[in-house]
This record gives sequence, structure tokens and C-alpha cells, in this order.
Amino acid sequence: MTQSYSGTFTAYANETFLPNPQQATKEGFVSWIECLRKLTETSTPILKYCRYRLLQQIDILHLEKDCKRLLKIVLDKANSWDSHPLQDYQATYITDQGVNVSGSSMAESYECSDALLIDYPQATPPKTYNIQKDHSEWKSVSVVQDIDQLTSILIDRGIIPRAYDANSIIPPRDEESMLSNTSLFQLTSFPLQQGRKVYQEISTGNLCYIDNIHYGKAAHIEVFSATSRKEIDTYCINRIAQHHELTDKEKNRSI
Repeated sequence: MTQSYSGTFTAYANETFLPNPQQATKEGFVSWIECLRKLTETSTPILKYCRYRLLQQIDILHLEKDCKRLLKIVLDKANSWDSHPLQDYQATYITDQGVNVSGSSMAESYECSDALLIDYPQATPPKTYNIQKDHSEWKSVSVVQDIDQLTSILIDRGIIPRAYDANSIIPPRDEESMLSNTSLFQLTSFPLQQGRKVYQEISTGNLCYIDNIHYGKAAHIEVFSATSRKEIDTYCINRIAQHHELTDKEKNRSI
């Protein structure tokens, strides 16, 4: 079962309120980029950004090389709205704090019917931004700065699968794992393994299936080389990270 979200929900990287160079921290940017990355892993692209303004801001901030590299990887998977904006460039968009946000992703979010702004973490994060266009009615746009909150929103909207319960006494279903993310894995025609479907990791070609014996915190994904067919690793259920080092028995396993 794969994700089937087909709505109009759009998330925008909010470049307007990035910190100044004196206040910016590597931890803050890693947290912000992690939220953006989450939005590029959905089967339907939902992350948009203003290429011109965002890259201009990043140059001013003098980010460390690893942060710049990570951000570039994320943005390469996102969509820039610069060439097809929703906003009216003849109009003026302001916040209820009097900040002119015309030409920004905040103005773009105002014109989107179902938008979410992804903010750099702040000490006192707002829940919404109130935006007005040319003295018309105010519109509230929701804001997220935390990966856990963002994940909950994506799950509630059916954009990503509900997370597997680590206290469960049964192994996870495919739809409760990252194997259902069609931007990361694709279903194969391999025979069932332990009664489970086999998927191929798109980026590496590795073959994967959910271990059908372990459950709860012990639940994991078995990972095999596409060439040797030998088991080479184990993944956590919902992230590409090693669950545990291979046992001697697993090292001798093939698919």
C-alpha cells in the first residue's frame, strides 16, 4: 500500500524570518532543513520555495559547507514557485506586525488555499502568521518549526503513513513503514520473504523487506545487496539508519 495523497496542500520554506548572521546557529539550520527534507520525501511534491530570495539569504548568512550542501540536496528535490507565482506583484502584502512580505513565500502562502509555512526555529514560535493583501481581510497561515509537529500534520492529512507503535506485539505492516514511501522504495516481483513483500531502495538498488518475526522496538527491515543477494544491513522501520549490526546468522542470509 503506497501513499495516495492527492490534495492541494502546499508547504513553503519561509525565507522571510531567517535569523541574522549573529543569531544563526548550525543546530537551528539543521532543524529547519530537517523539516524541509521531510517534505521532499512524500510521494506527491508539496514543498515550494522562492529560489531567488532564499539563496540570497543563505549567501548573506555564510552557512557552513555541510549545511549548504544539505540544503542544496533538499532544494533540488523541491519546487521553486518563482516562475509561476500565485501572488499579485502589483499588490502589497503585510503581516499584523507591519512587516511588508510582498514577493516572499509568505505572500505566496496567502494566495494558496491550503498552506503551511516552515519557519526557522524561534525561542517563542508563532502558531500562525496573519497576513493582509491591500487592506483586504486578514488571513491566518499556520506555521511549523518542529519536525515532530510536522510529522503529526503529515500523518493526519494522510500524506505519510501512521508511524508504527514501538509497543506493538505484532510486526509492522508495510504501510506503517518507510517502504510505503514511493519516492524512496519501489515494490518488486521477488517471491515473498518470511511472507513479506520485497522492495527495492531506489537510491542504492538494495532489496528490502520487513522482518516478520520481531516486533515492537525489535522490529526492523532486512537489507540485501542487489548484486550479491547477501544481507548487508538492517534499517529502522521509518528511517534509513542502521537498526542493529548484523548477527552471524544474518551475515549468512541471502535473498
